[in-house]
Amino acid sequence: MSIQIFERIFNQCVDRDEPFSFQILLDELNQLTPEKTEKLLVPYTSDEMTLIKIAKESLIRNFCMNPAIKESPKFNTCFLKKFFDFLNNDECSERILAQSLFLLHAGKTECHLLNKYEIELMFINYFEQFDSIEPDFNTNHPIFNDFLSIFKTLIQSLSFTDIIDKTIREIVSSKSNSDVFEYQSLKLIFFNSNFTCLYGFSGKDRIYVNIRPIVEFLKISLGEKEKMTIAKLNFIRLVLHETSHVVLRFKLNDLNLSSPFLDEHIKRGNVYKKVKECGFEAEKKLFKGHIDWKLSSYKKINLDYCLQVLDNILNGLPVDFDIERANVVVIPEENIQSFGFSISFKRQPLFLF
Repeated sequence: MSIQIFERIFNQCVDRDEPFSFQILLDELNQLTPEKTEKLLVPYTSDEMTLIKIAKESLIRNFCMNPAIKESPKFNTCFLKKFFDFLNNDECSERILAQSLFLLHAGKTECHLLNKYEIELMFINYFEQFDSIEPDFNTNHPIFNDFLSIFKTLIQSLSFTDIIDKTIREIVSSKSNSDVFEYQSLKLIFFNSNFTCLYGFSGKDRIYVNIRPIVEFLKISLGEKEKMTIAKLNFIRLVLHETSHVVLRFKLNDLNLSSPFLDEHIKRGNVYKKVKECGFEAEKKLFKGHIDWKLSSYKKINLDYCLQVLDNILNGLPVDFDIERANVVVIPEENIQSFGFSISFKRQPLFLF
């Protein structure tokens, strides 16, 4: 229903040479379904074809209900043409699934650190560049083989998965789904895109990792051992962060769930507390904070210590991470922007590129 209404309003705007308004779309949706005042549920248990269909319906409402878009709801139709075509594409594939999940999360972006100009550019970038997300199953750089090996080691490591399980137990009550998440079912999918600062995002039994920022990082002038160590530790951080989102959404059976928006689940007794970011909660348990490994590369990190930490993680040994000893950059919680995916946030125009 949401897709048909979007299509009708979009075509009317094109015919009249007027900007498209997400507020008009939301008003119509609210008239037709006044009982639906929250984000729509996207059941984790959905099969792939159903998941794409429900995600497309849900992501439209996510964009409509985003407070930043409510404040400035109008967009030139030329910026929404790819979005329009995507919504009307019935293809069921890994590519469409990945793009659906990205847009589902993108619509929930929390914008308190951005000014009006940056917000507008960010959403235009989403609408114009989401179709550049293309799963890549033939990555040929040796580091991606290393990453795949690290990923398999991590999901088989009790010390690693225990961090995630403990994080989820602190958020989700025993009244919710009692099923145990099978980490062996988790897939790692690399993808290409035009987004240079997007590290990755999560889906159903999948974590998606963007190739582009990794390749760009490997080009910087830095010692090879230091570069590889930082890249691997950031990859571990990313896997920890996104897998925690996978498990949270599995436990609450909703792929449209975001940890800052758990009020309804708290009321129903499914969740103990609201957290700013489930992924960051998991990161703090391993690294004592949210480390920006890319920024840390511009400092002289304690390479020997970081190598030992990396070795301990991969061997399932205890890690009592010392931020000062590692000499890394930690992002203060108040400076963390909630995007619904993992990103290297920079205060500059077109920061996604």
